[in-house]
Amino acid sequence: MNKSKQLIIVYLSNEACLDYSILMNQALYEFRPLTIINNVNKKHFSGKIVTLKIPRTSIVSLLALPFLMIALLYQLLLARITRGRSLIYFPAYHIMNVYVILVSKLFGHRTMTTVHDFITHAGEKSKFIESIQKLCIRMSTSVLTLSDFVRNQLLEDHIPSKKLYMLLHPVPETVALNSLPHASEMKMLFFGRIVDYKGLNILVQALENCSYEQLTIAGKGKLPTALITSGKINLINRRLSMDEIQELFLSHHVLLLPYREATQSGVLSLGLAFNINMIISKRGALEEQIPEQAAIWIDPDASALSDAIKKLSADESLYMSQKQNMKIFRNEFQKSWITDCRNLFQDLLLKSN
Repeated sequence: MNKSKQLIIVYLSNEACLDYSILMNQALYEFRPLTIINNVNKKHFSGKIVTLKIPRTSIVSLLALPFLMIALLYQLLLARITRGRSLIYFPAYHIMNVYVILVSKLFGHRTMTTVHDFITHAGEKSKFIESIQKLCIRMSTSVLTLSDFVRNQLLEDHIPSKKLYMLLHPVPETVALNSLPHASEMKMLFFGRIVDYKGLNILVQALENCSYEQLTIAGKGKLPTALITSGKINLINRRLSMDEIQELFLSHHVLLLPYREATQSGVLSLGLAFNINMIISKRGALEEQIPEQAAIWIDPDASALSDAIKKLSADESLYMSQKQNMKIFRNEFQKSWITDCRNLFQDLLLKSN
């Protein structure tokens, strides 16, 4: 690789958008990037890595801030001296991204920021995060969105279209696909962080009118008070390993995404990766991630969700056709996505000259 084509990936968060950041690190491996990461995540990333200790507690973080700033400054200066102008890529939000972008600009590096959620969701609303992210967007040389939905939000906020790029959320490679036959009483899965906007309350209400074999709720967060546990409901209230995630996605008939709000969804991408049938709310950019015929689409309310569960439970032909449509789309998408991703970054690296 030429001296002027260095790619540096900067991921400083503990776990925000971790899965996406790992997938981007893997997809861009052929560019031999230097990846600067939080020390707690070093086992997840490959290639040349620089780890930084970023404490969680605010007081300790404040005391460690000068040392962290010096370490980042050194890495960016070293890249400028040894590699010339580089492309600094931020796959996820972190408050320190502002400082890294500013220093990168001073050293003549180009910067690219991925925007996952331009507007924070209910239960996670933060004007502070939105303000910091807007600052990062305006300071960055280029911005990557994962949907036209978010791209349009940025255009409405007067971000110039010439600095915007769009690349859908990647779908990870998996070693196995869901091959469960149809069942009149299904095993259902609700997976991911448990926060208000993901509609677990809608699911709790829908259960009153559904017949099912089992419901597994797997993810970290506060469970609804209305949730009545029973022998049919399996609760896993913590972050899961990839092996545990695979086991869940292969052993359930349907993945439920009754989201009241959404942009794009990493959970939906996992569902696509494992080829599990899905019932999905028509919200945000979710309809950009998967074809209409590969899932059941609903408005986010209990009645619609209950009807969709009954429909899929009663119709074996629908169940199997959706699974087949999803498999075809998944195979084509994974091939085209990796090509599009590498072409995009190749063009951006050439602009770093």
